[in-house]
Amino acid sequence: MRLSLVFIVFILSFSAKAQSVSGVITTADGKALSDVMVYNFSSKNHAHSDSNAKFILENTKTQDSLEITKRGYITKK
Repeated sequence: MRLSLVFIVFILSFSAKAQSVSGVITTADGKALSDVMVYNFSSKNHAHSDSNAKFILENTKTQDSLEITKRGYITKK
C-alpha cells in the first residue's frame, strides 16, 4: 500500500538571492518520516530528513520547484 507524504515547510530567510527552506516531513496521520529526499529542480541541490523528520535545503528561491520522495510512498512536487 502506498501512502502519501505530508510535509510542512518553513521559509527561514527572505534574501533576494538565495533562501533556506526547512521543515518536518510526516505521513498523513502525523508519523515522522526520516531519510526522505527533498530535491530542488532549479539548483539541483537536495537534502534528507533526519531521524526527527527535519530537513534544511539551502540555496532555494521562491519560484523553485521541489520534489519530496521516499521509497514506498507517492512522490509529491
